[in-house]
Amino acid sequence: DTLTQSVLEANLARASTEREAKEVTNREVANQLSQLEQTLETNLQRPKEEGVTPLEFVTLHHRHKKNERELYAKQMSQTSTFHPLPRKTHKTIAVSSCATKFAALRRDILLEKATVRVTSFRD
Repeated sequence: DTLTQSVLEANLARASTEREAKEVTNREVANQLSQLEQTLETNLQRPKEEGVTPLEFVTLHHRHKKNERELYAKQMSQTSTFHPLPRKTHKTIAVSSCATKFAALRRDILLEKATVRVTSFRD
């Protein structure tokens, strides 16, 4: 009978110690929770000046990135409708070379005319 009572007292002491430890842990968690709630409320409050809250800023940043990706995907999808450029033939290469030489000659003539100086014949 005394042995059973001592075992029960030991179990009761152990259970009460565990309960007290859990109560302390619960109080600490409750304090952390209240601190987090206060921090969240301050972060969600509208700034006194014109501006955005940190949460709104993060949301806008994520939307911006998402819209960038969507725009890029749309632009790239339109390139699939492009047709390849035609191959250059010997004739088109010759015409292009001739046009380039003509443009260079014309530019040189215009520069030469622009740099001619008129001399006066005062005697």
